Amino acid sequence: MSRRCGGAVLERAGVIACMVVMIAITLVSHTSRFAAAQPAASPVELRIAWWGSQDRHNRTIKAIELFQKKHPHIKVSYEFAGWSDYWTKMTTQAAGRNLPDVMQQDYAYIAEWSSRGLLALLDDHVKNGTIDTRSVPEALLKGGVVGGKLVAINLGSNSQCWVIDLDAFKNAGLEPPAPTWTWSDFEKIGASSSGARSIFQRDSGGTAPTARESGTPTTSRSSTISACCCACRRPRR
Repeated sequence: MSRRCGGAVLERAGVIACMVVMIAITLVSHTSRFAAAQPAASPVELRIAWWGSQDRHNRTIKAIELFQKKHPHIKVSYEFAGWSDYWTKMTTQAAGRNLPDVMQQDYAYIAEWSSRGLLALLDDHVKNGTIDTRSVPEALLKGGVVGGKLVAINLGSNSQCWVIDLDAFKNAGLEPPAPTWTWSDFEKIGASSSGARSIFQRDSGGTAPTARESGTPTTSRSSTISACCCACRRPRR
């Protein structure tokens, strides 16, 4: 979520927070049987931006259309692009103090953008119930916390897995790994299938992060076992 310079931002804060949760989780509207009659809501306009594939674009647009049906007084305009073009556009808009009201963020940038005051704080909206996070695991919420402050709501989480070429194992005369496979087993299998040297190829999200989490060096002194990860980097401040 972005914090813009106009005075209208504070007035729309509750609606913007509602929009974020709508896309991330799914809002359940209260029916008129359980709510007292309310005055007609004032018209509100929101801008939202994200990156991704055409499939993500289609799904997000459908979510926006559903949101507008539930909240007809809110008009949502949106823009989207591929990864590189998206950040070029957002950086330009940030320089012009014209960021969207709701924007998709990434771990590579969220700390820097928050430190520059470009992202709104959401803690108060969670405390007053505007954003209902009771069904969201604490671990997922932490992904949007920077400096102890909640600045984003997680859209989801990724799961990693191993894809094994059974034919390659068979051709190498090796048994497929069991569910109890360890890193030592991985090293032995790599050595058995590649010869005397155990060299693992560049890795952007598999072995390297896990190795680093356990305190294991990703490159040995002899450089016979190596792994590289470029998915985790510290944003410049």
